[in-house]
Amino acid sequence: MLRHSFKKALIASAFFVSGLGINDAQAKCSFPSQSERVSVRQVLDGDTLLLSDRRRVRLIGINTPELDDDGDLQRWAHQAKTVLEAWVADSEGDVVIYPGLEKRDAYGRMLAYVSDLNGVDLAERLLKKGLAFSIAMAPEVRKKRCYFSAEQAARKARLGVWGDKLTRVRDLKEGGFSLLKGMVSHQWRLKTVDVLVLDNKLAVVFKRIRLPVNMLGQTVEVRGWVVTRSFKRDRLSFPYTIYLNDRDNLLLIEQD
Repeated sequence: MLRHSFKKALIASAFFVSGLGINDAQAKCSFPSQSERVSVRQVLDGDTLLLSDRRRVRLIGINTPELDDDGDLQRWAHQAKTVLEAWVADSEGDVVIYPGLEKRDAYGRMLAYVSDLNGVDLAERLLKKGLAFSIAMAPEVRKKRCYFSAEQAARKARLGVWGDKLTRVRDLKEGGFSLLKGMVSHQWRLKTVDVLVLDNKLAVVFKRIRLPVNMLGQTVEVRGWVVTRSFKRDRLSFPYTIYLNDRDNLLLIEQD
């Protein structure tokens, strides 16, 4: 379940699209110039395609629930895969890929934006249906404002994954992609990273990003891949860690 008080989260997210003129907003949502029409052999899950030439393509800027997730998330994972299969079929089995600044991820998958043959962004479409989470991963963040805006519309309407409550950090039990809510219990500014600890359990490490220095006691929302690797500082140890390189994966939210 992910339902909670959204008011300040939505306000904090408004800067993704506020202040943009129409032309600027359109530019933020446009694809990179380099593109390639490809044939899809199989939709592996809601955010990964297997092409006919055996290349695997990971959609940039989103993460869909895993097919082996528990509870409602598993249901949304299967729905994301099903609708993506339908959209690919409607596009004659072909899509257009637009490679990102980083060519491959740690699993060897090609990183790309993907559209159907009519130029409709499939990641943005999943976000609008509440079947994916937006995630900003530098250096490829050209469409993050567009994607976060699409996500917020689904979130406000409680579509898909947004009908559930946020997991509290104190209830965190495993690694993997997570959207979490917690209170800042510790904060450090180190030489190359800023670190927030939430609920004395999760260390959020921001690489080459400076955060406000007075965040202790504030309730925040964070998204990213949790690793079961302890973070240690000043004789303290915290069992989970998230490494982030874009501050837009952190939002201030209202206290309960």
